[in-house]
Amino acid sequence: MTGSFRRALVLIFLAAGLPLAASPLAPRFPSTLNFQSLNTVAPPTTEADWQFEMTRLDMAIGTDHGVQLRQRGSDIYLLGYCLLTWALTNWSELDDLRNFCSANGYDYENCFLHYYDDTHVPLGNDDTGDTLIRGWGGGTAAARADARVQCNPWDHAAYVYNSADPGLRAFMRARSLRYMQQGTPGEGYAPDGLMVDTINPRTDAVDLLEEPISGGRVVEFGNRGIHDAAAISWWNQNVSGLIAEANEGMGHNHAVGDRIMLPNIAEYTFTTAAPSYYTAADGAFTELWINETLPREPQAWDMAANIAAMGKYLVYAQATYRAPSNITSPGNYPSVMDRHQMYHVASYWMAKQGNSTYLHQKPPSSSDPLFWTPLSRWWIKAREYDIGIPTGSYQVWQQGTDTAGQQYTIYRRDYTRAVILSRPRVGWTYSDYTTRSQTYNLGGEFRLLRPDGTLGSAITSIGLAMGEAVVLIRQQSSITLTKSADKTSPRPGDSVTYTITWRNTSSSETYTNLAISDPLPANCDFVSADGGGTFASGTVTWNIASAAPGASGTLHLTVRIR
Repeated sequence: MTGSFRRALVLIFLAAGLPLAASPLAPRFPSTLNFQSLNTVAPPTTEADWQFEMTRLDMAIGTDHGVQLRQRGSDIYLLGYCLLTWALTNWSELDDLRNFCSANGYDYENCFLHYYDDTHVPLGNDDTGDTLIRGWGGGTAAARADARVQCNPWDHAAYVYNSADPGLRAFMRARSLRYMQQGTPGEGYAPDGLMVDTINPRTDAVDLLEEPISGGRVVEFGNRGIHDAAAISWWNQNVSGLIAEANEGMGHNHAVGDRIMLPNIAEYTFTTAAPSYYTAADGAFTELWINETLPREPQAWDMAANIAAMGKYLVYAQATYRAPSNITSPGNYPSVMDRHQMYHVASYWMAKQGNSTYLHQKPPSSSDPLFWTPLSRWWIKAREYDIGIPTGSYQVWQQGTDTAGQQYTIYRRDYTRAVILSRPRVGWTYSDYTTRSQTYNLGGEFRLLRPDGTLGSAITSIGLAMGEAVVLIRQQSSITLTKSADKTSPRPGDSVTYTITWRNTSSSETYTNLAISDPLPANCDFVSADGGGTFASGTVTWNIASAAPGASGTLHLTVRIR
């Protein structure tokens, strides 16, 4: 059998993909770093379920699991949950802020945003009603405090902070250190880092700047409305500055590496302020990102690469536990649920960058029968499957138009043991998630990975519907590899030449565009490689145009010991 796309094999003689210097901890599974927000996950009631959590999660927002995880000696990197941009009107934090400002010479009222003109806003449940907030300077407020900008997060009254104010920034800096030492309110454990929620002014879930019925100009925005470009720029710049101050305040003396702060940039900030937010912090948590009905998956993959290049961390988060209602076809999977779950796992592996990218599985919602059940009840076991390491970044594999007239692009990323294919939504015009693309030859035999970790029957070709992605496990290769060195005990400054011999032991299968890759040991510098070998990003790669049954070849790599 022949293949038109490269089959990649990697020789690994020393550990590859080691954690970054500030990595929270080493991954538990070879191909995934597993993150979980545990705020809507029932704490285990059996030791078996506690062990399930502790042996699968690398990082988590601990909430009411945190104390017992600490007591059990878990090394899960635990984040505390906090907010920076607003506070409920009845929170004791406002008293703490008032006292801090008084003790340190700051004006407490400067810590809040204020309406300039009399403003009517919908502060009732689900953004209903008509509440008048009198403006200061251009309205009828008797005192500046009466003009505070208010919002209604999760149907609770709150004040919106002025992120540019030096007093608020100093308070948040001090609060971060206190949280690291004593824990965030109600969680009861000292965290390893912090996750900052709801930082964007207007979202699908929480509007910190409510859409006004009338009025709506804000004093601190230069008396501009919330949609003014200068007002949006003010928010993004100053919230980023507030994040940076709070991040610096945490300190950097945790035993297993730097303390990290991850703001929740969510899908709704993707095209606006996301870079400024994660640049100010140590990366990002991306609630609602992996969503088969949104047309910007490749941009999300690129952002994962950008964040990794900065030495920061990305939590790549599933949008919903159940499939959206407009996904009605199972595609290549046994069920719609299988298709939905594997879209998210495949998208993660399309984006994954070394030990910088974590996968978060969305817990079941409050209307789901599995709501408030332990992690073991709804964990996607496919996350534990070893698909090897990537042999490169994603690329365009196929393009065309399906029989419903929808244009499509199918992307591909190769791992040493698998191929990831994804056909994300293109633009907002198309809404057919059932019609498949053309069927394409895969260049070999593969088996479909399912959410439960099992494999489907062998296939050699595939077509994808819009909003579908697959993980295809390579059938065991017939290529054997051996490696030897011309020196057994080299010293610093010595050159060592490795001889790599490959052989196709199959009696029937021909491999085309075969890739053989060898990561350099950490203490070596590249000198040369014959046979057309190229050196990039610490790895030497050879491309073999064709390997017929019984064919073999020899390659040489020379390195110098540091």
